[in-house]
Amino acid sequence: MSKLAPVSWQAPEAPGLVGDYAVNDRLATARLIPTPFTGPEDVVVDETGTIYTGTEDGSILRVTTGARSPLSPGSEAARSASSSTATT
Repeated sequence: MSKLAPVSWQAPEAPGLVGDYAVNDRLATARLIPTPFTGPEDVVVDETGTIYTGTEDGSILRVTTGARSPLSPGSEAARSASSSTATT
């Protein structure tokens, strides 16, 4: 004989689209930055506005105004890019 006594759970009413889930237009002016790579896997923006992104094949790209420059995976810049935190 089982000692389990299952009970049903009643979910609380959803609060709606408020706080972090509120409707916003923050990405309305975003633009796609095309690359010949598959990805990005992740994106980091440093304090100067430089964008770093990792791709499916392990490449790390530094995106600056009007230019893209791949970083070799073991380089110091690549290591610092992977340890950076996003800033807004």
